[in-house]
Amino acid sequence: MSTEITRDDWMRALSEAGINDGEDDQSALTVAEFTALIGCSSRQAAVRRLNVLEVAGKAKRTTKRSRTTDGKVIMMSAWRLYGV
Repeated sequence: MSTEITRDDWMRALSEAGINDGEDDQSALTVAEFTALIGCSSRQAAVRRLNVLEVAGKAKRTTKRSRTTDGKVIMMSAWRLYGV
């Protein structure tokens, strides 16, 4: 039985040590999370709302690590409100 150390393991170790290559804002919301939160009926409408918030200076686009159903860690676009 081989226990291979993956890139994700290395990246997690770096992050836990306080070294973060790229933003990872876990308090930010992805489009899917925002859509569910506000009860929006379509993804497109939610993206438009997020873009309006960004242009108005109320939100900032960032990135967030997420895990897919097969266990891969991916970076996703996410938005965070200013002042929160």
